[in-house]
Amino acid sequence: MYHSALKPPLDIAGELDHYAGARGEVFAWDITRGVHPAYRQADAIYSEPAWRDGYRKFLARAGQIGSSSFADYLEAIRAVVLSLGKPAYIVAGRHMLRELEPDFTIPVQLHGYLAYAAIWNAPAPEEVVTTDDLLVYVCEHHETILDFSCGYGNVARTARRCICSDINRHCVYVVARELGYDG
Repeated sequence: MYHSALKPPLDIAGELDHYAGARGEVFAWDITRGVHPAYRQADAIYSEPAWRDGYRKFLARAGQIGSSSFADYLEAIRAVVLSLGKPAYIVAGRHMLRELEPDFTIPVQLHGYLAYAAIWNAPAPEEVVTTDDLLVYVCEHHETILDFSCGYGNVARTARRCICSDINRHCVYVVARELGYDG
């Protein structure tokens, strides 16, 4: 289950603003609003944010069309990463790297396509080939993982504990169910 602009969204009956349970917390938040206070509880960041070609589609699905530009989104990602100062691994396309300005990048495969892990405040992980490998690496080396563009919850399914947010309340509902919400 992967939230992609290249596929239709899941038919999700529920929406949710916030849920907190034993394995973590998920809430509706637009990262262009800055650092949410809950973000500070994380030990590391892993996220697979929207890419340029899908950004408007994600905003439309969330009922937020016109709320920000893709440039605003990338600027916000960089600002959050720098503000938190934690190990950060952001999966990005080449077109995103100039604005994100990571400490360094490594190539990774995202669903069979070339992407990059933009990395800050952390060493390069060894033997990482795919984004799945990278996510497992991050979750094995850190207790609580922040994902500020959580979609349908890859981090929530993998991490021991997570802090997840997304602009889309349907995604928050899906992740909350993964974390134990039964409403």
